[in-house]
Amino acid sequence: MNTTVKIDSFHKALLSLILQNKYVRNNILMGDKLAGEIEIHDDGSIRIYTKQRKFKWLCVIFGDFVDKSFRDLALTLIDVIAGPDNSSNKRNFDGMTREFMKNAVRKLNYEYVIDMLFDVLRVGVRDGEYTSKYLADPEDEQYQREHSSRVGTFSRMRGYALLNSGEPLGDVELFIKRP
Repeated sequence: MNTTVKIDSFHKALLSLILQNKYVRNNILMGDKLAGEIEIHDDGSIRIYTKQRKFKWLCVIFGDFVDKSFRDLALTLIDVIAGPDNSSNKRNFDGMTREFMKNAVRKLNYEYVIDMLFDVLRVGVRDGEYTSKYLADPEDEQYQREHSSRVGTFSRMRGYALLNSGEPLGDVELFIKRP
């Protein structure tokens, strides 16, 4: 089985954007050193330089670099992007880990994993500096308490309905029977 995987230039650029994110960059540590310049290779692996030198070969001679395989990098990014351990972030972590195992390990589809990491970083971060106040997870307990109330065996919720034709139905009140 050939395990050499190449990622295209578009996905290298996406990975570069992920690694340029201030939150991600500050949380990728090599021991006690912060990441400096990052070099992305065609197989998705990276070389992180920990010192700024005029010539990169000086970093190599003095050992001021760390090489990470794509799999190690992806697992580190999953951990960083998922954020602190709470119920919402645990769901993100578990989902990203499952997708990583299915696509990177079994199918060797690294590009899918890069897309996933980029999308979750872009819209899925729920804690910290990159939290979006415009994202509301309907499964979130606080969201449920604020936006629904129990009516007998049904839960009442308010929502905005959009028909398949694209016509807006507007603000509606939904009654959902809980099992």
